[in-house]
Amino acid sequence: MLNKKVLILTSILIAIFLEVYHYLWILDPVIAPFYDVVTQQIPPRNEAQILKIYHSFPKTTFTEVLKTDFGKFYGDKKHLPNPPDKFLKINWFDRYKYVVGNIRISNLLCQDGRFCYTLKTQYAAIDPKILVKLHLLLVELKKSISINSGYRTPQHNIQTNGAAEGSYHLYGKAVDISFGDVDGNGEINGADKKKIKEAIEKIDVKYPELCGGMGDYQSSLHIDTRGIKSRWAETKADRILVEKEIRRLTLFHDGQVLKTYRVALGHNTTGPKQCEGDSKTPEGIYTISGRNERSQFYRSLRISYPNVADSVAATKQGCKPGGDIMIHGLPNGFGWMGKFHYVRDWTNGCIAVTNSEIEEVWRLVPDGARIEIRP
Repeated sequence: MLNKKVLILTSILIAIFLEVYHYLWILDPVIAPFYDVVTQQIPPRNEAQILKIYHSFPKTTFTEVLKTDFGKFYGDKKHLPNPPDKFLKINWFDRYKYVVGNIRISNLLCQDGRFCYTLKTQYAAIDPKILVKLHLLLVELKKSISINSGYRTPQHNIQTNGAAEGSYHLYGKAVDISFGDVDGNGEINGADKKKIKEAIEKIDVKYPELCGGMGDYQSSLHIDTRGIKSRWAETKADRILVEKEIRRLTLFHDGQVLKTYRVALGHNTTGPKQCEGDSKTPEGIYTISGRNERSQFYRSLRISYPNVADSVAATKQGCKPGGDIMIHGLPNGFGWMGKFHYVRDWTNGCIAVTNSEIEEVWRLVPDGARIEIRP
């Protein structure tokens, strides 16, 4: 009887472990230092050590990857018409190996937990040239850096806002890096980004075989090893159009659509805002007159309501026009609702999007941009 109970308990514990095992990545900050102690690994200090670690990972082909659970993230091959011919095979505990300075191989893997992180074994197309370029960048800066995005599967790339269809991330030839206090003055600002850009320019000139693209984004820099020099900056919106009837917000630049979003509006949907407290969303032409990173909603962009016409109309109605009309995210603490929020209109007259969407709108829309709100 005892043996039977022990067997049942053991089976249950094994089942629980196998399920939890999928989500061990949550404990990376704890497991990684433990791995360092057990393996006594130290960060590689030169190109030879970096390449030795790179070649220590088993290699496989795209055809073989498609036969694994990881293959489902490639979906329709039209999103990757010319797949990489070589993939690294990374098991759970190899994920903690250093590959460049303070950067572990896990930092370069597909980072989207919904798609990739629940697999025990991952595969990644990583070009050793990007590792060497990161090493040279660390040498130039004499500071550590963080990776926002490394290798991407096609499915992950599709879900990444603003990603190019043929992104070099798909081939392991690109990384997006975030920057800290690079110049050591106690502040993180444009001067830190400038220092990284200068270092990359220097590397591209000195090592033409590593030359590539550099994209300047608000909170990160994209670098790659495409073989030719290319530079670009994030395109900003110069006009916003809100179409109330179809619950759509569109960002434009030079007449071209940049992004579209579904929105929730004021819960009183009959006509334009007229008076303070009527919970209607205004209609008219305004500008983005400011922003608040610490509002009661997750970030907000202020709309210059009321304009002169709104104030005159409210006076005729014998009321105040009101104010505080924003484009904002979800209420603080309710970000988990995501796109479920627009099942119904719920604001007091503002225009609401998800938290991830307001981050993008916040980044792409400068103060002073024109916004037109149509019925």
